[in-house]
Amino acid sequence: MKILNLKKNQMITLLDIMIIVALIFALNSYFAGSRENFVSFQRDKLKIIATTNKSEYNKDEIVQFVFTLENKSNKDIELEFYRNIIFNLLIEKDSELVFKRDLIDSLTESRKKIIINKKSKKIFTYEWNTESNMDFIMESGKYTATLYSLDLELEMKINFIIN
Repeated sequence: MKILNLKKNQMITLLDIMIIVALIFALNSYFAGSRENFVSFQRDKLKIIATTNKSEYNKDEIVQFVFTLENKSNKDIELEFYRNIIFNLLIEKDSELVFKRDLIDSLTESRKKIIINKKSKKIFTYEWNTESNMDFIMESGKYTATLYSLDLELEMKINFIIN
C-alpha cells in the first residue's frame, strides 16, 4: 500500500498509523490518571485552577495547595471578596473528615477587592502539615481535598496519596 507515491523505505503504512494512534492513546491515559491532583474550569474569562505540588507525600511531609485565578481576557477583572479566606479546604479519607481549615476565619467578614490584570494570574497557596485537627489517626492511603470558595461559589475536589 503506497501513500503519497513514496519510495519503499519512506512509506507510511497502516501499521505505522495504528502504532502512532496507540501511543497517543496510551500517553493520554497515563497523563489523565496521573493528574488527579489537578482540577480546573473556566467561568467567563476567568480560569480557576486548583492543584497540589505533588501527587504523593510521606506522613511528615507538607502538602502545598495552589489556587490560581487566571484572567484570559484582554481587560482587567475585578473580584470582590467578603470573607477573610478566599479559598478554604476540607480533607477526607474514606469519607471521614481529617482536616478542616479554620471555619471561623473563613466566615470573618473582611471585604477586599482583587484585580487580575489582563492575561495574567494571581496565585494563592496554603500548606498543610499532614496532621489532623479532627482527632483522626493519619494512615497511608488516598485522600480527597475539597477546595471551595464561598465568594466565587465554587467547589473542586482533588486527590492525593499519603504513604
